[in-house]
Amino acid sequence: MRKLRVLVLGVLFLSFCPSILAQSQFVWHMAFCTDGDGPLTNWIASRADAAIAGREHEKANPGHRWEILTQQGRVAADGPGCAAIADDPTRPDTVRVVNTCDACRIIRVSRRYKNGSVKTKEFKIKPKAQKRFLKQPDTEIIVEGEFVCPKG
Repeated sequence: MRKLRVLVLGVLFLSFCPSILAQSQFVWHMAFCTDGDGPLTNWIASRADAAIAGREHEKANPGHRWEILTQQGRVAADGPGCAAIADDPTRPDTVRVVNTCDACRIIRVSRRYKNGSVKTKEFKIKPKAQKRFLKQPDTEIIVEGEFVCPKG
């Protein structure tokens, strides 16, 4: 009987581990200067470290405002991504996709519905600019890919 309890507890523990790891894999934070300096950190796992970088930047550059961007979706790109998904503090009913790089990007954004359907669009976003999306119940906004804008 004791072996059976140990086996059941082991199975339960292992069944919850992958979901915990999957959730933590896609939560990244970046300190971002909103007064033109752009990213203050790379994408990092610790929100506290991003806040420290933001406060240090504010001390070194009086009057500069900063915020912490949270990557809540997946970015399908090699190397560090330029697209950040974050709640819009000025508009609680919207989510924004921010281009954190110094170059124009074409960003492919998908809205996934609870029933499994997906709508995908590509948007050209200028450097340090953003695109807003209305929050809808039972949906998720995901950055599927990003590409450098063509010259010309």
